[in-house]
Amino acid sequence: MAKDEAAREMLVEQTRGRLRATAAHFLGWQDPEVEDAVQETYLAAFEALPRFEGRSSLYTWLNRICVNHCFARLSRRQKRMEVLADEMEDLSLKAARQRHQQDQQRTEQEIQLDLMMGLLGDTPQPCRSLLQGHHLLGLSCAELAEKGRVPIGTVMGRLARCREALKQRLVKALEGGKA
Repeated sequence: MAKDEAAREMLVEQTRGRLRATAAHFLGWQDPEVEDAVQETYLAAFEALPRFEGRSSLYTWLNRICVNHCFARLSRRQKRMEVLADEMEDLSLKAARQRHQQDQQRTEQEIQLDLMMGLLGDTPQPCRSLLQGHHLLGLSCAELAEKGRVPIGTVMGRLARCREALKQRLVKALEGGKA
C-alpha cells in the first residue's frame, strides 16, 4: 500500500506541470479552475487505473483525461453563459416594456393634468380659489375658512360642490364632449 502511495506521488510530481499547462491551454492561463481540472484528472485517473490498457504512455492517457475534463468545464460554462444571456435579454425586454408603459402613463397624466388645469382656469372665481387653495397650495379646510371668514362647514360644502362640478366637466372633456 505504501508503494502504491509513493508511486502515485511520483506520478503526480512528474506530470503535474505538464497537465497544468494543458489545462491552462484550454481554460486560459489565469483561469482559477486550472488547478481544479488537474485535481479532477488525477482523481479520475487513479479511480480508472485498473482499466488502463497500456496502449499509450501513462502521460498521454492522463493528458487525454485532463483534456476531457477541460472540455466538460467549457461546456458547462457555455451553458451557464447561454442561460445568463437569456436572462439578460428577458430583463432588458421587461425593462423596456416598463419604460414604455411609464412613458405612456406619464403622457396620459400630463394630458389629463393639462386638461384639468385648463378646466380649472375656466372655473368661476370662487370655486377656482377654493380648489387651488386646497389642492395646489395644500391649505386645510380650516385655513380656507379662516382666510374666507366663513364657517368651516361652508368651506367643506363648497369644496365638495366645486370638485363635483369640475369632475363632471372633466368627464365630459375626456369623453370628447364639450366642457
